[in-house]
Amino acid sequence: MNNQHKLSYHKLYKVWVSMIKRCRNKKDQVYKYYGARGIKVCKEWERNAKVFIDWSLENKYKEGFQIDRIDNNGNYEPSNCRYTTRSENSINTRKRIDNKSGYSGVHFDKNRNKWMSYIEINRKRHNLGRVDSKREAIELRNKWIIDNKTSHKIQEVI
Repeated sequence: MNNQHKLSYHKLYKVWVSMIKRCRNKKDQVYKYYGARGIKVCKEWERNAKVFIDWSLENKYKEGFQIDRIDNNGNYEPSNCRYTTRSENSINTRKRIDNKSGYSGVHFDKNRNKWMSYIEINRKRHNLGRVDSKREAIELRNKWIIDNKTSHKIQEVI
């Protein structure tokens, strides 16, 4: 990482440093979710904070926004990144590794022998209810998304 442009005081410099650390530093607390999964920072950004900061300012960065990868399995690069609010960013998450239902926000509750539906908003989990079938759980979640006009993705019921 370089500081040749004396950008260390710029508000986006910390974003740049954090992005690189989570992708390259095995000791970073969240490396397992980024670098260990093969997520990289494009060479252009990795080599030069100014290039990243200039891109950010040209691409809708606003105070309080977060960098978001459009494809959660893709790299940090201009074609796969955008700036969003925290709540929008929390919507664009990958399914958990332990997800066995194949659907975000739907899992089987073994203790109650029911399917559970939930939604996460601003890092807070909202339980929507327990039902008898996976299909009902998906439909329950989809209905909540529609009724509350959120930008969560409607999931096709197979």
